[in-house]
Amino acid sequence: MKLLKLITLVSLLIGIISCSNDDNTATASEKRINKQIVLEAIEKVFDGQNLTLVDTYYADGYIQHNPFIADGKAGLIAAIQNMIDNGIRIQREMPRVLAQGDRVFTHSKLHFIQNGNIINSVIVGDIFRIENQKIKEHWDVIQQEPDPIVSIANNNTMIDGEGNTDAQISSSDLNRNINTATTIINSVLGNGQLDLVSTLFQEPYIQHNPNIPNGTAALINFLTNNGPLDLDIKQVIAEGDLVVTFNHIISFNNANIDMFRLNEDGKAVEHWDIIQSIPDEADFAHDNGFF
Repeated sequence: MKLLKLITLVSLLIGIISCSNDDNTATASEKRINKQIVLEAIEKVFDGQNLTLVDTYYADGYIQHNPFIADGKAGLIAAIQNMIDNGIRIQREMPRVLAQGDRVFTHSKLHFIQNGNIINSVIVGDIFRIENQKIKEHWDVIQQEPDPIVSIANNNTMIDGEGNTDAQISSSDLNRNINTATTIINSVLGNGQLDLVSTLFQEPYIQHNPNIPNGTAALINFLTNNGPLDLDIKQVIAEGDLVVTFNHIISFNNANIDMFRLNEDGKAVEHWDIIQSIPDEADFAHDNGFF
């Protein structure tokens, strides 16, 4: 159990200086800078385990929501030092990074390496809030990578697929995409309005949840058997043709990251998710809660 908790430390990636689309007055240049800083911080501080750079990227009063990591910069340092002491290194794939407003989202697959061997692999979605060009707050959702990696149900992995954050999307189309994604979560998953599937999705619909086949028929079948759900959307981050929602699935006390790729008509054509069971509050390393 101690090793498992240590492994969940991975979710503390690093983010810095976020920006938004036109409606939040941030420029494309600012977004590029934000992403560059995030990737640099991840590479140097967390994956690179360079504790001397923590103050460079993290704000005083840093707020942690990963349930197994203590609050503040001291908690981050202790988490990284724990991995160093146990001889654990990280090998990462990061196919997607989104920035909007003061938030940065990263979609990653991490291998934990010890004595030259992979001891665990997880899929991680991280959200960072930036304040005064430093990381002020962090949330994450972590799911064990399935075995086999390529889903028998849909022939996809949890991180492959498309998505273009550099796609030229107008503010109105971005808002339309956000509305599509949030309607899927609130109305289809939350209220069981399966009649909306034909208006919100378009075939061929590509599924990355390892337990659900491709196509909207499989989605309707899954939701018929598992919904409607009591849920609450906590955060939304959108850039290019991707929209990420961070949700509390109250029915199962799970945290979910759901990410949709929208086509030029604003319909969902691809979906990824990451699901984590929320531990008991008594087991949290801080008093900040998961959300």
